[in-house]
Amino acid sequence: MAEPSASSFNTKICRLIGYNPGHDFQARQVPDDLVLFKKMLVQMLSERQVDKGQIVDLKEQIKLLRQRLFGCKSTNSRSAGAVARTL
Repeated sequence: MAEPSASSFNTKICRLIGYNPGHDFQARQVPDDLVLFKKMLVQMLSERQVDKGQIVDLKEQIKLLRQRLFGCKSTNSRSAGAVARTL
């Protein structure tokens, strides 16, 4: 059985970790030690989960801020009208 070429292996690794050509990562930086590679991969995946959680939180904050800034004006106009009537 023939061993896969280095470029084929690098392509598979890049696809697995979500490599983007715009990033500085190079597949040559992947260690030859399989145990070390697995540890690095687990660490990277856990960091990615943390990042995804932060992204979700930030999107929720943006949504709430947009609602506060650009939300329904009828609530504000009703309270303004009530204040004007009491004067």
